[in-house]
Amino acid sequence: MLIGAQVFASALLLICAAVFLRSAIASARFDPGLRTADTVLIDLNSEGKRAALIQAVTTDATVTASAAVRPQLLAPLRVALADSGAGTGKTRVTLKAVSGSYFDVLDIPVVRGRAFMPWERDQHPVAIVSESVARALWPDGQGVSESFRIEPDGSVQAPSGLLRINPRAPADHGLVQARMVTVVGVARDVPGLRFTGIQEAGVFLPTGLDVENTSIVARVQGEPHLARQALLDRLTKIDPNMGQIVTMRTVARLETFFLQIAFWVSLMLGGLALLLTVSGLFSVLSYLVEQRTREIGVRMALGASARSVTQLMLAQTTRPVVAGLIAGAALAAALATAVLATPAGALISQIVHVTDPVAYLASVGVIVAACLLAAWIPAARAAKVDPMRTLRQE
Repeated sequence: MLIGAQVFASALLLICAAVFLRSAIASARFDPGLRTADTVLIDLNSEGKRAALIQAVTTDATVTASAAVRPQLLAPLRVALADSGAGTGKTRVTLKAVSGSYFDVLDIPVVRGRAFMPWERDQHPVAIVSESVARALWPDGQGVSESFRIEPDGSVQAPSGLLRINPRAPADHGLVQARMVTVVGVARDVPGLRFTGIQEAGVFLPTGLDVENTSIVARVQGEPHLARQALLDRLTKIDPNMGQIVTMRTVARLETFFLQIAFWVSLMLGGLALLLTVSGLFSVLSYLVEQRTREIGVRMALGASARSVTQLMLAQTTRPVVAGLIAGAALAAALATAVLATPAGALISQIVHVTDPVAYLASVGVIVAACLLAAWIPAARAAKVDPMRTLRQE
C-alpha cells in the first residue's frame, strides 16, 4: 500500500515536471512578433516635466529610436466597436494610439499601405488596422483607403492576463470616442506577450511623444539592462517620480522563468518521491527474498529456472506500481481538464501544455525504469540461490 502511494506521488509530480519542462522549452522558442531583444518601455507620470523627459530620452546616447504609445504597452487595451458599413455588422476591436515610428521600433511590418506620418496626430481621422481586423471589416477587400466608424463599448473589458506588469487602469483621455477614420495601413497580426494577457491592438490611432498620457517605447544599443539603468539614472534626476522603465526582454522571459521555477520545484519533489519509492521497493523485495529463501530453493530444486524465479519476485511489486501509476496519471489528467475548464483555461493552455502526451509517457517511462531497476537487483539475487545449499541448511 505504501509503495503504491509513493508511486502515485512520483507519477503526479514527475508528470507535472515534464509538462512544465516542455512548456518552458516551447515558451523559450515562442515568437511574440514584437522586437524584445533591445527595446525598453518608459512610463512617464509627470506631465509638467514631459518635455524635459522626452528631450532626455531622445538625446540619450543609448537610444537609437523611440515611439509614443497610449495606453502603456503592458497596460490593458481599450475596447470599442468598429463598423465598416459593409454589411459585416459591428466588430469588437481593441484600440491603441501610437506614433508612426512605433512599427519600426518594434519590428511590426505594415504589410499594406503605410505607417502614420509625423503630422498625423490625435484627432486626425486616420487609422492602421491589423490583418485580422481588416478581414473582419472588409472580407472582400484589402482595407487600405477604406473608412469605418469607431464607437465606445462600455459593456466589455479587455481580457485579464496571468500577470499584470502595469496594474493601473488605462486612461481613456478621448482615445475611445465616436469618430470616422480612414485606413492608411494594414499591420501584420502579432501574438503579443501571452503571460501578461496583453495582445497587440487591432486598431491603431495616431499620436505623438508630446501628447499627454503617452508612454515611450525605445530601441537601445548595447546591453538593455545597462541602457535601462543609464536611462533611469538620467530621468530620475529630472523627475524622481517619473514612473518605471522595463526592458522588453525581461517581460518576454517572465513566462519561461516562471515555468522553469515550476519545473524545478516539481522535479525536486517528484525526484524525492521517486527516491523513496525506489528505496522502498528495494527494501521490501530484499526482505521477501530473505523470507522466501527456502521456498525459492525448493522451486529451483524441482526444476524452476532462474528466469521464472526472477519473474516471480518481480511480480510481487507489479500490482502496487501499476496501481500507483494509473492513479497518478489519472489525477494529473483530471487536474489538467479542470484547469482547462476555468475562465483562464484558454490562456493557460497556450502557455502550459497540460495535456502533452510526451510528458505523460516520458514520466511514466522514467518511473517504470526506476522501479524495475530497484526490483531487479533483489530478484536477480533470488535467482542465484543454491537449492542444495538451502535444503542442507534446513
